[in-house]
Amino acid sequence: MNLFNSIQSIGFEHVMLVSNNSNVDRIQRVATQLKLPAVTFACKPFVFTMRRLGHDHGIQFNQSVFIGDQLLTDVLLANSLGMRSIFVDPIDQSTISFVKQFQYKFQSWLMASFFNV
Repeated sequence: MNLFNSIQSIGFEHVMLVSNNSNVDRIQRVATQLKLPAVTFACKPFVFTMRRLGHDHGIQFNQSVFIGDQLLTDVLLANSLGMRSIFVDPIDQSTISFVKQFQYKFQSWLMASFFNV
């Protein structure tokens, strides 16, 4: 049982993978391994994809949690929609692109500068 199945087992109805990645095959492979539905090219932090998902699945954002590893996409999106957010460390930074490495360093700087983390 993975983390996401555990989350479902305690009563969360809609657990899904929401990714900005446009590589549908890659995200679908990950979603299949996790046994989750997936949304690709979500354009986070813009709210239109999540609003559509909320409408289609009957999700009440004020009773929802968004878990993510990016402050300026995942957490910003959740907060924009009135959701609770859980900010986590990235799973594996060893194989990410230079751009992602820069993003993670920038968000670490933001956290340290503004939140004394």
